[in-house]
Amino acid sequence: MFPGNLSNDSKRTVVDVNEVHAGLEDQIGRLQSFGLVHPTNQMTIKELLDPPQDNSFAMWTTEEIFESQKNNSVDSESDDEDPEPRVKPTAKSVFSAIALINNYIQDEDSMVANHLNHALHNYSKGLSDRLITNARQSSIHDFFKHGTSSEDRDHL
Repeated sequence: MFPGNLSNDSKRTVVDVNEVHAGLEDQIGRLQSFGLVHPTNQMTIKELLDPPQDNSFAMWTTEEIFESQKNNSVDSESDDEDPEPRVKPTAKSVFSAIALINNYIQDEDSMVANHLNHALHNYSKGLSDRLITNARQSSIHDFFKHGTSSEDRDHL
């Protein structure tokens, strides 16, 4: 235990902090004499227990807290806006992307390139089959939508 005056006052132990600090400083001095602690890395007890960087922060007033919260809520409202929906690429752009990738990997002779080429070939075949299945034949009326109404077409 460090030297210091201890007094037992109504079941409470009171320690003189200055004497404890002096005792700690003595212990550090002895460690320095043994070469275990160097003076360059030594901190005072006050610096250790109450670092100066902790004291440099000011307490915010109630108004500053409310203003900060108000600004954060305005920022979060602007962040809640929905981004533009992603546009699905057309079948034509998908086919051109597949052709571009196939042109890039056609000379490679690796297992990964072969698997990718096979997968892209199967996907493009399936896509063209779906397009053919879902296609509908145009009628003459499809070309004149704006010029005639549905009642006029019924009379033709």
